[in-house]
Amino acid sequence: MNIFKYIILIIPFFSFIGFANDKVETNNIVVKNLNLKISLIETAYEIYLLNDNSEEEYENISSFSYNHYKWLKNTKNNLDKDMLKKLDNIFINNSSWDYINLLIEIDDNSSIDNIIDYIINTDKLNISNEQKKDFKDFFTYFYNEHFKFYFNKQKFLLTKKQSNLNKIINNSKVDLVKFVENISGEKIDKIYSPIFYYSLNPKSTSYFIKDNDLITTISEYSSSYDIIRICISRYSKDILDQLLFNDKFLMISNKLKNDTDLVDSYNKYSSSYSFEEWCVENLVEGFSKYLDYKYYNMQYDFSNYVYDLKFYNYLKDINFDSLKDNLFETCVKFYSNV
Repeated sequence: MNIFKYIILIIPFFSFIGFANDKVETNNIVVKNLNLKISLIETAYEIYLLNDNSEEEYENISSFSYNHYKWLKNTKNNLDKDMLKKLDNIFINNSSWDYINLLIEIDDNSSIDNIIDYIINTDKLNISNEQKKDFKDFFTYFYNEHFKFYFNKQKFLLTKKQSNLNKIINNSKVDLVKFVENISGEKIDKIYSPIFYYSLNPKSTSYFIKDNDLITTISEYSSSYDIIRICISRYSKDILDQLLFNDKFLMISNKLKNDTDLVDSYNKYSSSYSFEEWCVENLVEGFSKYLDYKYYNMQYDFSNYVYDLKFYNYLKDINFDSLKDNLFETCVKFYSNV
């Protein structure tokens, strides 16, 4: 897969006080504030997904998150049946990612009218004429009657955080690409220009790749370390995706179809992956954890997937070193012994 969609598991971001060894990647990272072309669609999709379990999910993240939930709930309660029907129709066969992946191409200063016109005139999306009409009607109403004031208020509140985060990143001089290459022993062919947009959605992060731009949404509590970890994870994925062309790995992943826990997690969370890609994702997350450990001595004791923590600990146990170990052979050996 060349494009990340949603992180399906709610992966927590880690905020740190201070900087271990002052190691923060800067190169060409840019942090941007909330942007209408992203937040408009994301927030409507959050309203669409609200259910009886949503309150607890938001409440457990942060006070900001819970206040955001209350706004979402109140807004949904104030939508009439016709608008709720239009909202359902908009997302019946396209997620927010599908819409935003197109809107990423348009200017950051695009207005609500620019956004609507772009979607209803595109031929790049599976969207009927009825859905286009509903898109225009719903988002014209939603923006003017509910979202505009809330969006501008939250954008203002995030301005200082955005400025401070850019200052921290711009004041550092470490080559993260070289670091990942040295630890992995593999050459990184594609160097990204990472662009991070603040998002109102605290539950998930969205990734988009356009040419050499790695575009990612972050939450209001994201730190510079969170941003570094996203870059590390992306480069880890680009490296380990090569396993999908490795015959030994494909043989092992076929045997892993007998692994009940892995298959259950695949069926529950990985609608946008093949099973082989899901096997790789477990390794990507584990290797990313190991890179975190090598970068600023981050210690992990929890799993996001089935085998990520085990792979991270395995790499620590063998003291993985690219001077003596081949990363791809190490991945195959690990899965051969689970």
